[in-house]
Amino acid sequence: MALILKDVLQIPILKVAKLLTDQEVAKQQYITSISVIEVPVGRFVRPGEFVLTTGMNVGQNARLLADFVREIAEARAAALAIAIGTHTPGISQSVIDVANRLKLPLIELPWELRFSEISEAVLREIIQETNRIRSRDEFVWSLASRHVEENAAIEKGRQLGFDFSRKVVGIVATLSNLSGQSAQSGRADADARLVERLCARMATQNHLHWLGTVIGDTVVGYLEVPRTRQRIHSLLAGLQPIASGRCTVSWGVGRICGEFPDFAKSYEDARIACELGMRTRGKSYITDVSDVLADRVLLNLQRDAQASMLLNRYIEPLSRLQRIPLVPTLEMFFDTDCNASETARKLSISRQSLLYRLKKIENILNIDLHDSDSRFAIVLSLRIHKLQRHSTVQKQKFGQPL
Repeated sequence: MALILKDVLQIPILKVAKLLTDQEVAKQQYITSISVIEVPVGRFVRPGEFVLTTGMNVGQNARLLADFVREIAEARAAALAIAIGTHTPGISQSVIDVANRLKLPLIELPWELRFSEISEAVLREIIQETNRIRSRDEFVWSLASRHVEENAAIEKGRQLGFDFSRKVVGIVATLSNLSGQSAQSGRADADARLVERLCARMATQNHLHWLGTVIGDTVVGYLEVPRTRQRIHSLLAGLQPIASGRCTVSWGVGRICGEFPDFAKSYEDARIACELGMRTRGKSYITDVSDVLADRVLLNLQRDAQASMLLNRYIEPLSRLQRIPLVPTLEMFFDTDCNASETARKLSISRQSLLYRLKKIENILNIDLHDSDSRFAIVLSLRIHKLQRHSTVQKQKFGQPL
């Protein structure tokens, strides 16, 4: 759990502290712990740490102090606070410039402040914030999983500043690392917390309500519907560039919650929309539940024995011929509205090669691609196959099958 640095600087004992670096950087730094460090830094500083120091052995030399700042920044600390006095008489502009360049907030402390009292005050705030976040997390998940009664939810929502009379939609965001794979658990949780905070900030900036939580590499929340539902897409899209340096985010948007039971249904909509979007469109897309209604029907259909017969009839025979990618050829052919020239161009083959492949498909399946019934059956088969390709019918996150 973390505190925003700018809020930490408002703790009474730190109101006499002076932020020397960019104010905007302080708004983006989150503190997870606090420590007292002198040189050498080594591995004693953790990411997100608020570091206190007297600058012993480096504070009287601008070059050495700048090197110390670099080491603290490389350790991904949240901020560095230096007590001005015996060991560090002052902080030169050159050192401040280094901190700004590295985006490490640099803070000047009066010598009289006791590090133990600062640590106690900051840790107290972190614990309080942790309890607040845990309470909110449990509440959001209780809404999504139908584990809370309506009256109790309304009372809890009031305590958290969430108005149940407003129209909201369920939002699910699943994170992948930049290579498209699931991130390591520690990093995934930190990135998901960042995305959840970005959602909260976006909502505040647009005068909307947001209530969210993080479960592993997934953000679950409820966003107040702006003037138009289409605006949700643009608001979420605005978060993509901010998060893109750390992770890839795929979004799902559920139905509007008209009644209390809709909170669980909207979450389920968003979860499925997010997963279907990743399966059919790839990572980093925003998928509304209304955009995947047909696929949602097909998900239920794919469990039927008739669907297996369909795949065995139209997909399996083409997949067996591995030396020629016939299934991808068919997918591209239908994606381009059966435009042979465009299909050949996108597959980087000649038009003649494409026509050969299409004839091969007709012979293997004993069909005519000009026949509308055959086309419909193949398109349906391809769609079901695409839904199954990246994951078979398996248990998804939170113990729920898609």
